[in-house]
Amino acid sequence: MEQEPLVSVIVPVYNASAYLERCINSILQQTYQNIELILVNDGSTDNSLQICRRYARQDSRVLVIDQCNRGVSESRNAGIARAKGIYLQFADSDDWLVPTATERMVEKAEQEQCQLVIAPFYRVVGRMLIVNGHIRTEEKISLQDFALQMLMKAPANFYYGVMWNKLYRRDLINLYKMRCDPDITWCEDFIFNLHYLQHVQQIYVLQQPVYYYVKRKGSLVSTELHSSNVYEMKRSVFEHYRAFYDALGLYDDYRGAINGFMLSITTDSLFRLPSGVIDKEGDEIFFEDYGKRIARAGEEQLPWRRNKGWGAMISQLGSRDADEKKTRKLERKKGGAKETVPRK
Repeated sequence: MEQEPLVSVIVPVYNASAYLERCINSILQQTYQNIELILVNDGSTDNSLQICRRYARQDSRVLVIDQCNRGVSESRNAGIARAKGIYLQFADSDDWLVPTATERMVEKAEQEQCQLVIAPFYRVVGRMLIVNGHIRTEEKISLQDFALQMLMKAPANFYYGVMWNKLYRRDLINLYKMRCDPDITWCEDFIFNLHYLQHVQQIYVLQQPVYYYVKRKGSLVSTELHSSNVYEMKRSVFEHYRAFYDALGLYDDYRGAINGFMLSITTDSLFRLPSGVIDKEGDEIFFEDYGKRIARAGEEQLPWRRNKGWGAMISQLGSRDADEKKTRKLERKKGGAKETVPRK
């Protein structure tokens, strides 16, 4: 039987003891087992290093790198330098992966012979889950179509900018000597992705989320518009963005749309309705299953019931979804069409 390709998962760690075990467990318990987990302790002052070393003793797939505090870019670079995998995957220590994330991405990279796989992710705010994605069809697309039809429409969306919802080929990264720039402290992920994309031919787009990104107060994206030097930071990033389209020979023909990047606002969601919640045991509950959950457990037993705002919103959405399903079922039986009533 042919050996599955090794995947190196790189996790920078800095004072993450409160959430680190959840992140590590989600990686080691992936349905795809041929991985090496590289934990880069970046000068943590809590017990993060001890947690990393404990996992390394328990699982031979875990490698720990300990360095003085150099920042997330240098931490990722240290992981890239030590990685042995055919593919590279990244995670942040306060987030976690969907159990089938690595399997899904590797499967499509291998089957479709793509140099990059990209997928939606869940944004987590408290117990709320919101799906972030931009490309609405699952398909293999060329780099030019990706650049013109997808990236150009929402360049500031986290979906394109971050590294942890993507699967990369390590040989391309090393061949073209790509690394994260430690001198850039804003959108460094996006700049890395722009450089990587220049050497890609085919991209595969998944539709199932692969990652849980935890939205925390005080994050850069939530304070960006209040930063006094946001324009200068964005202009610096724009130079890389423009260079990407220049390298593809597309800048002159699409100058206006490309220059629109300066007016875009960094966002980590598409302002969709919430797709689900996380209960007190950490399990995901999606709204389409809400009616079944009530029928099985009773509304009073649901963990969010004590929060009247949450309970009212979720109950309203759940009952609305159930009513819509019932209406569609009746329409199919009658074989007729029903006028759509706007939602209140």
